[in-house]
Amino acid sequence: MKSLCLTLVLASLVAVGLGCAMPRSPIPGILFANVSDGLAVGTGDVSNKVGESMATSIVGITLGDASIKAAADKGGIKKIGHVDYHSWGVLGVYSTTTTRVYGE
Repeated sequence: MKSLCLTLVLASLVAVGLGCAMPRSPIPGILFANVSDGLAVGTGDVSNKVGESMATSIVGITLGDASIKAAADKGGIKKIGHVDYHSWGVLGVYSTTTTRVYGE
């Protein structure tokens, strides 16, 4: 009986952990994710300025500002050409999402 209870508790913790820190991704990766993808297109112009913003999640606690505005502000970008993002995560325990804004 004790081993059944322990197994249920551990299974519950794993299930909660797997759902806590899943990064944004076009292709889900429960064990590991390392994905880049396009997010939005502004003017479509190619430029030499790049701004990045990031949010991080560790076991269900998420902090950060991965918004397009935060990335544009950090890069000094007033006219957005396009936006990409990169997500990285492992076992639902730790993940990051980085937004990259390109423009002028």
